[in-house]
Amino acid sequence: MARGDADHVSATLLKADSGINTGPIFGFYTYPYDEIGESHVVIQNRVVLDNLDAIRDKLLEIDAGQALPIETVPKTSAEWGAAVAEQILALEAEGQKDQAPQ
Repeated sequence: MARGDADHVSATLLKADSGINTGPIFGFYTYPYDEIGESHVVIQNRVVLDNLDAIRDKLLEIDAGQALPIETVPKTSAEWGAAVAEQILALEAEGQKDQAPQ
């Protein structure tokens, strides 16, 4: 959402390793969210809560040693973090929200 990529808003189930978002991925979970009517907090909660059954099933598969990681292609992270959030807040304070980074 931070980069306008509405097709890839999801929760990712991955195995933590020593890197940042570099472990094997076991699932992606989403729902038909409303980017205008729902806050980012609601979307973050619902993307997990609306998928609890599927997430539980995948965790049971992992525990049983039956789950295989999803093949992925290395790509740049879309993580936007605090630096961009600070820019957005500063621009909003100046009344220039329309110039905030995407």
